Amino acid sequence: MESQLTLPHGRSPAATLWLLHCITAISLVACSMSSAKWTHGNENDHLALLEFKANTIDPVGVLSSWNSSHHICEWFGVTCGRRHWRVTRLELKSQGLSGTISPHIGNLNFLRVLHLGNNSFHSRIPLEVDRLSRLEYFLLYNNSLHGPIPPSLRTCSNLVSISLFNNKLEGQLPVDLGFLSKLKRLTLALNELNGVIPASIGNLTSLEHLIMDDNKLGGRIPDTLGNLRNLKTLALWDNNLAGNLPSSIINISSMEFLYLYNNQLVGDVPSFQQMSNLYWFSAADNYLGSEQANDLNFLCSLANSTTLKTLLISENKLGGAMPKCIGKMSNTLDDFQSHANALSGTLPSSIGYLIGSIPSSLGKCQSLLLLDLSKNKLAGAIPPEIMSLSSLSMAPTSRKTICLESFPWKLDNMFTGPIPSTLSSLKGIQELNLSHNRLPGELPKEGVFANTSATSVLGNKELCGGLPEYRLPKCKSTGKSTNGRETEENRCS
Repeated sequence: MESQLTLPHGRSPAATLWLLHCITAISLVACSMSSAKWTHGNENDHLALLEFKANTIDPVGVLSSWNSSHHICEWFGVTCGRRHWRVTRLELKSQGLSGTISPHIGNLNFLRVLHLGNNSFHSRIPLEVDRLSRLEYFLLYNNSLHGPIPPSLRTCSNLVSISLFNNKLEGQLPVDLGFLSKLKRLTLALNELNGVIPASIGNLTSLEHLIMDDNKLGGRIPDTLGNLRNLKTLALWDNNLAGNLPSSIINISSMEFLYLYNNQLVGDVPSFQQMSNLYWFSAADNYLGSEQANDLNFLCSLANSTTLKTLLISENKLGGAMPKCIGKMSNTLDDFQSHANALSGTLPSSIGYLIGSIPSSLGKCQSLLLLDLSKNKLAGAIPPEIMSLSSLSMAPTSRKTICLESFPWKLDNMFTGPIPSTLSSLKGIQELNLSHNRLPGELPKEGVFANTSATSVLGNKELCGGLPEYRLPKCKSTGKSTNGRETEENRCS
């Protein structure tokens, strides 16, 4: 009898053939999709990257994966889009690479991010970058690139950030940069760029950071920069800029950092009425002012600022007296420098109201002749490091005595903690004013404390002991150690 083919689970041969057909069809579709990923539309990208590699010196082998055994979308530093499998990002920052940037980079026409920063490439910027119409981030900072900035960058209309700082770029700023309407950051510092700042830069109304310090730019700061209503940082220091400081840029309300020092700016400093967000203003080392009485009037426009931390206007031609309104800045200002001007008169008394504690580093000021910290809002303990001031160098003072013999201490604040024991051993202190603080414990009887006419401790409710002339309550002991010394702080009766 003829044997018959028996299929598992009772399936017929026709059903099995149909199942095999479906599996084959699915496999063909998957293979087709995989093939599209590997071959469709990216042969130009493949060749462009190989040309880039051929022009690159790679001492540590970071490009070793750039070979035929890997698809280009799996190469180190390369990212592809999922839709077309084209190269969209080339990111090789800080990889120790050098050589030249191949002009074939312009064939990566789906590229959105080119990040080669912090390497040692030493070529010109290829003109072919103008083909990268989708490019958004052009980051070539910290290299040794030379030559001009290509004017044809204007065709890269989607650029959001250009960072070319710390190279050796030269020539003038292209006027056509003004066509990059989406640009938010333009960083060209630390190059050798010359000429003037084009007025067309004022067309970049999306710009937030314009950083062009440490170049050789000259001429005037264009008034059109006042059109940059979103600008937060303007850094133009260490150039050769001349003329007046335009009032238009002083009225940009979004400005936070304005760096103009070490130029050749002249004339009056405009009012800062609109700069409510200003954090840092530096215009030192210019020729601002005219040595006249009203040169510092602009300071009053900053008096109500709640954000300003640094104000540097030293080494100019600013004249007149410091206005009283500057005292309003003392609650927020951290650094104010106005030396090497033509200032006159006295400092306003309102410039005080210091807060916080006395820094221990003050003890390093071995040439200090006078310490007057009165009428502030200082708090905390007096640092013991200040006691090192006993080694002050001796020099004549206005009282015709030795500096240690005329060393007034005025500490009218809110200091806490006991009086340092070493304070009484400073033989040079003639006057000591510790009034109206919060000093607890026993008042010493030696040293300057023995001279009750030269020492004041009024207004310290927790002090006790001392000489009878101080009229302080007696101290009572709360405990003694085995050697007879008090183990706890003496307290007032």
